[in-house]
Parts: sequence; structure tokens; C-alpha cells
Amino acid sequence: MDRFTDGKSKEHLQAAGDAEKSRQRVVVVDPELSSEFIGPLLPGDLPNDVALQALHFIQGILIKYKQNGSFGTILQYAQEGNQPAAVPTIILGFPDPPETKSVLRGAMVALEVMVVQEVIERAVDAPPPSWLKDSVNMEKTLDLVPVSVGGTGNLNDARSFGGYLSTVDHGVVLGLSAAHSIPEKVGEEVCSPSTTEVTARLERWTEAKQRRPLRIRLQKEANDLIIGSRVGFTEEGVKIGGQEKKVMLSGQALGKIIARGVQYHHGVLKEHNDELKKLHQEQFLMPTDDEGDKQEVSRVEWVAFSVNENRIGRNYFAWAEMSVKQPVHLAPVNRVLKAGRATGVTFGTVSGAVVLSWEDGRLSSEIAVVGSGMAFADNGDSGALCVVEMLDGDLHAGGMVIGNCWRYRIAAVMPMWRLIRDVERELGERVIFR
Repeated sequence: MDRFTDGKSKEHLQAAGDAEKSRQRVVVVDPELSSEFIGPLLPGDLPNDVALQALHFIQGILIKYKQNGSFGTILQYAQEGNQPAAVPTIILGFPDPPETKSVLRGAMVALEVMVVQEVIERAVDAPPPSWLKDSVNMEKTLDLVPVSVGGTGNLNDARSFGGYLSTVDHGVVLGLSAAHSIPEKVGEEVCSPSTTEVTARLERWTEAKQRRPLRIRLQKEANDLIIGSRVGFTEEGVKIGGQEKKVMLSGQALGKIIARGVQYHHGVLKEHNDELKKLHQEQFLMPTDDEGDKQEVSRVEWVAFSVNENRIGRNYFAWAEMSVKQPVHLAPVNRVLKAGRATGVTFGTVSGAVVLSWEDGRLSSEIAVVGSGMAFADNGDSGALCVVEMLDGDLHAGGMVIGNCWRYRIAAVMPMWRLIRDVERELGERVIFR
């Protein structure tokens, strides 16, 4: 029996729908996060028909308003932070929330509805706040640790390192991260830590020093960072003293961009579900694949770069002191973790319902991970490897973080198997998780 259906009859479904319709509401004012419980939708939480009806409702609303960054999904939610009181709730996020009556007009959905002023964040054009207050990770060889990567000399490039692939025929090691909409070109240099991070950190120290002398620890950190970075003088960066040009810092060279992809592919999660079915695992709830602009597509984005020999590390999750093994298909209820530059090591659970978002003039369906007790990802964590903790304790690659809504602890994750397939197609040769 499908655990999402949980044996509930059509009559039970209708009765539940009638009871719940009166509880629909729209919330635009952002309540305090500390008073809420937010959790993933798990198998058995909803009858299958109710969940699919809700997802179709979300699908129709996002298509109707067509706001870039808008999203919708189903979460377990309780405003007072009491998990037993949590109920499956439709969360609809918009950069510019529509009027309440407009959203709910003609709605036939058996769940509570919340409309909030939130979006799925993708590209980041400024250093996230956490990058400014935390020490910079200056490790020479990169394992799976919270470290930033970016284009050398690019002050609008903020993301995390996502692990290694290697080509089968030639053994070329490739580093991974998210691509987003940054206009990178093949052959451009990648550095770590990123120019964005180290230059922003320098600016923070410079501003602090103007107010009072830096503490000994911070002065040493500043000196070490400057010594360990490459210094450039440009029109952008940090103004220091009476120098005519500004100072820009870049981390040491990591490699050069080999290939990148930012595309929307049809049928990704359907194929993913087909594989989960073969493996007798829970499958994701998502809208049926209709014609026209409701076709199920998923965002697949990545950047692959060469890695200089002296900087090659391992797919080794340093926090757990364990190597990460070959990719598996993410499934509902999977316990996952990641090491991203913005929020460090965080834990989460794969939700049973996909997150739908409106981007680039189309509707995209992606796997949703909900953070445990805190956000799973924040701005600057895109590109981080999403790692599955198996029942036997082993860690396996599951996917890559490509978007987030910090407020509702949601991260959008792209399956690793699809990333690898895209890289192979672009390079014209087979690659493996190293």
C-alpha cells in the first residue's frame, strides 16, 4: 500500500477536505521563526489525492502570477513551535505577494494556505553576512569542508565547493559547484577562497580598524589572509589609505573552468521516481505531467573546473571523518547533511513533496530538503554537496544545493546522477564520482 495514501478512502478524503477548507488563510507578515515548527512532509502525512490536489493548486498559482523566484510546496507547520500540533500546510512564497482574495478565489484545496513574502534564492551578488563574521577557510587542498570558490577577480561570485568528479578515460580531476547566472567562460580561472569572500573580509577589517585597533587575533588573521592571498589593484575593491586604486584580494588559484550548464530538462524527477520504484523506495509527490507550460521540468545547473595538482583533495566529509561514496537516488525521509560556506555543516530531511518554483519564464520542480531545527542552506551555500546518511552509517553523494529559502528552511537540490549525465554529455566522455 502507498504510505502516502495510508489506506484512506475517497469518502474520508472528501470529509477532510470539507473540514479543512475553512482554515485557509494568507499570511504576509513574517512571524518570528523562533515560535514556529517547520518540518518536511513525510509518507503517511497526507492522503495521496489530497497532496496531489494541493500540488496542482500550487502549480496553477505560480503559473498565474509568473513572479521570478516565487515558489510553493507542502510542509508540516505549527505557528507555536509545537510539533504534535503541526499540520500539512501549503507555503506559497512571492517577492510581491498577490492579494488574498486573488490567491484563494475558486480554490478547491483541503489544506491550510500561507502566502508569504519569500523567494527561492539562486544567484548571490554580494557576500552573505556569515562570510563577513566568520574566519576564512584557507586550506590548500580541498576536501568537503565549508569553503568558498569563485572566479578570480569576480566580486559577484558567491558559492560553495561541491566535491570532485574524474574522467574515466583520462583521469582528469574536476571540481564542482553551482553555476547560477554568473557569466563565466570556459578557460576562466577559479580560486579558493573566492575573491568575493576575502575582499569582503578585508573591507570589514579596514572599517573596524578605523574605529579602533584590531584585536591581536584579528590582526593576525588579517595578516595571514593578505599573505595567503593574491593582491590586485583595481577600480573595485577596498580603499586603503591614500592609494589611488582599490585593493582586491583573491584566494590561490584552484583551476580553470572546463564546462558549465544552466538548463531546464524535462522528466528529471519522473525518471528519478521510476528508479526509486525499481528500488522499492518511497517516491516523490509531484504534479502530473500536463501539456503546455505545465510540463514537468527541473533546473540542472553546474560548473566543472580543472583542479591544480597541489590543491586536489578528496570527497571526504571532514566533519564526519568519512569518505563520501558513489551517488544514490535521494528519496523521501532520507537524512542528509551538507558542508556549505554560509551555514557550515547542517542536517535535514528530504521532503516527500517537491518544491515548485517560477524561474526564467517557466515552472521548475526540484527535490526539497528541510533543515532540522535550522535552515539547511542559505545564500552562499549553493554548490555544496548534499550527502545522504545511509542506515548502515555510510555517506553517499545525493545531489547539489542550487537554491534556498532560509526563512522556511527549504533547500532546492538537484540529483547528482543528473548532474553527472549533463557533465558527460558536455565533455563527450564518461565521468565518475571520484
